[in-house]
Amino acid sequence: MKEIKIVRKEILFPVLMFTFLMAIYGPLEIYLSNKGYFFFPGTDMLLMMLICFAVSALICVMGLIICRMIGRTFYDIIYGMFIGGTIGLYVQGNWDFTDYGAWNGDDIEWSLFSRQMVIFAFLWIVMFAVCSFFSIKKHVAFVKIANYACSFILLILIYTLSVLLIKNNGLAKEKEYVATTNEELQLSKNCNMLVIVADTFDGSAFYELVEKNPKYTEMFDGFTFYRDTMGAYTSTDMSIPLIVTGKDYQNDITYGDYLNNAYLESELFKWLTDNGWEKDIYTDMLIPQDNERIGIANAQKLLRVSSDSKILMGYIYKMVLFRYLPQPLKRYFTFYPDNLKSELCAFDTDLYSVYGEDNIAFRETVDELTASKDGGVFQMIHIDGCHPPFFYNSKLELCETETSYEEECEAVINLIDRLFKKMKKENIYDNTVIFIMGDHGYLNNRQNPLLLVKANEEKHDMQISDKPVWFYDLQDAYISLLEKRADSTNVFDSVAVTGRTRSVRSVPWNTHLNFDTYGGLMKEYATTKPAYLSEGLGFDGNVFAPPTDDGGLK
Repeated sequence: MKEIKIVRKEILFPVLMFTFLMAIYGPLEIYLSNKGYFFFPGTDMLLMMLICFAVSALICVMGLIICRMIGRTFYDIIYGMFIGGTIGLYVQGNWDFTDYGAWNGDDIEWSLFSRQMVIFAFLWIVMFAVCSFFSIKKHVAFVKIANYACSFILLILIYTLSVLLIKNNGLAKEKEYVATTNEELQLSKNCNMLVIVADTFDGSAFYELVEKNPKYTEMFDGFTFYRDTMGAYTSTDMSIPLIVTGKDYQNDITYGDYLNNAYLESELFKWLTDNGWEKDIYTDMLIPQDNERIGIANAQKLLRVSSDSKILMGYIYKMVLFRYLPQPLKRYFTFYPDNLKSELCAFDTDLYSVYGEDNIAFRETVDELTASKDGGVFQMIHIDGCHPPFFYNSKLELCETETSYEEECEAVINLIDRLFKKMKKENIYDNTVIFIMGDHGYLNNRQNPLLLVKANEEKHDMQISDKPVWFYDLQDAYISLLEKRADSTNVFDSVAVTGRTRSVRSVPWNTHLNFDTYGGLMKEYATTKPAYLSEGLGFDGNVFAPPTDDGGLK
């Protein structure tokens, strides 16, 4: 018992420092340094951190006591290695300034960091060897130095954490406006405008389906299909705001500021507001936060939380181990942090249903469509559409084996046909302006999204137009159709000039966007040829780089 008491005195500060560093400081420092990146409040981590802290401390104490009971020399060696490892973790995690790149899903090129690996491997070996040597030869003096060093580092960690907490206003997160399902497809009996955005629906794919199945043209009576449509971006996050507002993003301001400015300056939204129309946006992408002035009716201010703290902390501790472990071990603790949001994001509400893009959920909403309102209603509805992976057949039935892009395109067409039949049953098809489009394409360079347009009271067989349309033309087209100054066949006549130069901006697929971050590096590709041709689409020299490297978690 006497020896156990001695061991307790020797290991108190080293164990406290080690467990505090890895179980509490590590997660909180990463969270607070990247608070805008994480969707959840830091308080979601507290319970699991405290449990991990207590359990790891108990394991360390019991392990060292058992080592002492095995033998004095064995204990001195293990004690020295424990001190060396603890100091090594601190140095590796806080003094290794190697830029391994952002955690944005890209594989790390470890061969680029072989020099750093040799340096830190040498330091780790020296740390272990020196500490073990002095623990055996000068144990009493070594213990005193180790306790002073560990207690000093512990104070540094506590001070640093306190500064980060004050700087970042603690662990709390503010509520944010998100799109709910409130009044989705609850339309007006007098006048409506629907913009249905089917994710990844390619214009060339639709053209091929129509060529093979002429019956599809019957579904789109009154519509004009603009085969030669050029999108604006290759990603959904950038495309949706531009489709609604006509304003592009150039990485010159944060994404949150861009959203607010774009919606406030949108000619469409100004027209809708001035004419007393209801404005609804249904997407699970980020939406503008200045909603008191913008007035998206279905937006509600909610707090994002984690749905499972155990799984959450599994991911967080992976980040901690990546930062603090020696470089040869880091490669085993990488993952794509956006999985956190897709897998664990939930909301603290029982009053509202947060909108999701699921095609089947949209089908259920279609079946509940009503038309009882008197004033005008505008709704932009973004659905999963034809986005991979492909597991639905043309009837929108979930299959056990992977299907194909073509089958999912057919499923979306049948889903839209279901919507039209319901609208006709409610006698609102004719008095509704309708846009059916993709946010971007799928084939070639994703530059040719679907675009189908129908005006009020428009009655004719589906037309196919080769006019060179661009997503930047949509704002004027919306208003022209709302004011009944044009129909679907001539709404783009003033801008769709043959031979015009159009461009699309390529966005890295793994770009992480949040309100206070910038986008990834965007490159612009232009052509004077039809959008459905990949030939001629070339880099025009325009690059839109963020002012800071905000491509992912650091």
